[in-house]
Amino acid sequence: MIAVEGGLSLERYMRLCLQHPEYGYYRRRQPLGKDGDFTTAPEINQIFGEMIGVFIGFHQQNFFSDKRLRLCELGPGRALLAADYMRVLEKLSAEARQAELYFFESDEALKKIQKQTLPQVEHVSILDSLPSEPIFFIANEFFDAFPICAIKQENGYEKEIFVTHADNGFTFTDKIIAASHKEDAYRETSPDAEKIFTNICDHIRRFGGALLLIDYGHTDQTQKFTFRGFQKHTVTDGLSAPGEQDLTYDVSFSDLFAKSQSVGCHAYGPLFQKDFLLSLGAQTRFETLKQNLAPEKISDFTAGFNKLIDPQEKGERFKCLLITAREEEFFPFPL
Repeated sequence: MIAVEGGLSLERYMRLCLQHPEYGYYRRRQPLGKDGDFTTAPEINQIFGEMIGVFIGFHQQNFFSDKRLRLCELGPGRALLAADYMRVLEKLSAEARQAELYFFESDEALKKIQKQTLPQVEHVSILDSLPSEPIFFIANEFFDAFPICAIKQENGYEKEIFVTHADNGFTFTDKIIAASHKEDAYRETSPDAEKIFTNICDHIRRFGGALLLIDYGHTDQTQKFTFRGFQKHTVTDGLSAPGEQDLTYDVSFSDLFAKSQSVGCHAYGPLFQKDFLLSLGAQTRFETLKQNLAPEKISDFTAGFNKLIDPQEKGERFKCLLITAREEEFFPFPL
């Protein structure tokens, strides 16, 4: 395909590598866990999901005017996160035992695993099929998984980054799209991710609820090239072994913040993940759980918890953004 067309846009390259019906990464591999290519927070330590449950329970009356809990998780993996926050919610609220739980998931193999973990879950493939009621959406490491367009404004031209052949594989090249009078700049955008995010914000604006988004990303107005791959827990350039590794990029929290406001919602944050977790009692929960562990399990449990809050690990690399229908105080997010 590259030989015939002279190159593929980065967006199309990512789409083929990740989503091709036969050879795509998400169609052929289960990437999560120690034996996969990357590990998400719920796979590392249960406290992550438990604190999300605490947050939802603490603000339940603000999110659900009719007191009926409706939750929708996007890309829920093996449902470990949902199992953790649902366990906490059911202890905090009698209404949680009758909660409506929806998973936005396309992978058939994962759907089976999710149903085994939480039999009450209902799968949806179109967000518009959700009930016209307040819903709390949860997106942990979801929006970083979509193909991106990489656009430069440079030396009087608008250029798009393409992938083309090199002597030993593939390389990046620029393709001129049009003349441009804009200042030199660089932007990464994901039309797929933006569409889903906009649909969620529109649902929240019309019917109530909220979105809690947790991901790695930046708040810089001046962007830089963040595309990369993950294979066996190691960062790659994303060009070797197409279809055999995860491809990702840094989410722009500034863009998400602005987009949510443009459709009539209110945005809070982003907060560092460590501040979100610790403000909700993660350290106290850690000490309580550690006391009940067998001695041989304490070291791994401690290492997992520290990875969630260490600034050099997930503590500051990951950020939390809250989107709501109206402006009010949602601890620990500042007004």
